[in-house]
Amino acid sequence: MEPLFVMRACQIGAYRGKTRGGMEIGENWRENDGLVNTCSASWPLGSAHRELDREHIEPGIWNVFPVFRGDHMALQGGLIHKKDIRAFYLDLLEMICALPGTDTWNRQSIEKTV
Repeated sequence: MEPLFVMRACQIGAYRGKTRGGMEIGENWRENDGLVNTCSASWPLGSAHRELDREHIEPGIWNVFPVFRGDHMALQGGLIHKKDIRAFYLDLLEMICALPGTDTWNRQSIEKTV
């Protein structure tokens, strides 16, 4: 984890209680990326959702991706701990472009631009 996020990650993970709005914050809210807890980043609470099935993406509900393991900066390539995330984003592009109603694309042409 980037040093910038270590203290905040511990603080987020240690919090338990009830918010002013009455939301119960328990053990399932502990996991976080140093800036955002994983529980609230998965889908908007109270919204229809399901685990992602890349072959059958359902419009109108949150298709929840598996948790990406890394700190908050990992998906931007990192600060001190550098990470090559091009394959992650190319995979997302490939999945999006395979959806009905989207144009086909050539992965090699995209890879040349990144």
